[in-house]
This record gives sequence, structure tokens and C-alpha cells, in this order.
Amino acid sequence: MKKIYLALLLCLCGIVHAAAQTGQITIAPNPQVALLLEVHKNANAKKISLPGFRVQIIQDGSREEIRKQKAVLLQKFTGVRAYEVYEQPFFKLRAGDFTNRFEAHKLLSDLKSVFPLAFIVPDKINPAEL
Repeated sequence: MKKIYLALLLCLCGIVHAAAQTGQITIAPNPQVALLLEVHKNANAKKISLPGFRVQIIQDGSREEIRKQKAVLLQKFTGVRAYEVYEQPFFKLRAGDFTNRFEAHKLLSDLKSVFPLAFIVPDKINPAEL
């Protein structure tokens, strides 16, 4: 008889324990996560670049020399966008945002009088500047 009561008690405990396992999980989203995602999207939207061409004016191991030449470029050619690029081990000064070589060649012709070693290079350009 004790064995029957014990078996019944164990079955009853098992049923109660099994019934207690049903539940539901609710995940509340943090509003700051949505804000951070929006900031990330906006920051990356500004970094869109297209394949294009620029005119490379000078390549040098010295950042100071690049900045001097950039000042000369901006003084003599107003309205030209200049970019300082670092590709190890050289600093490079590039100008313009062009979608094709023909457009870049117009600027190259003008720059050759002051920067005779300038040449056209493929590069990522800023479409907002076009």
C-alpha cells in the first residue's frame, strides 16, 4: 500500500511540475538601440562613393610637403576639390571628382602648367560633389 501511495505521490508531483513549465517570454526592445541604428544608417549614407577618376598631383613621404602643395593648388585653382590620401608609405594629393577620364583630362591639362608630374588615377569619388 505504501508503494502505491508513493507511486501516486510521485506521479502527482510530476504532473504539477510539468504544468508549471508552460510560460511565455516577452522581449521589450530598448528605444536607444533604434536610435543608434538610425545614427549608423545616416552616417553610412553620407559615405556613399562611386568609381571614378581624380588627378594625382604629387606623391611624397612627407605630409608637410603634401600640405604645401595643397595650399598652392587651392590658391591657383579655386573651386577645385583637393584630397589628401595616405597609402602606405606615401601621402598623395589628388584633385577633382570625375565620372570619366575625359572630364578629368580637362583639369589635368590646366594643372600641367603648375604640376608637370600630375596624372589621372582611378579612385572612389564623392557623388555629392558632382
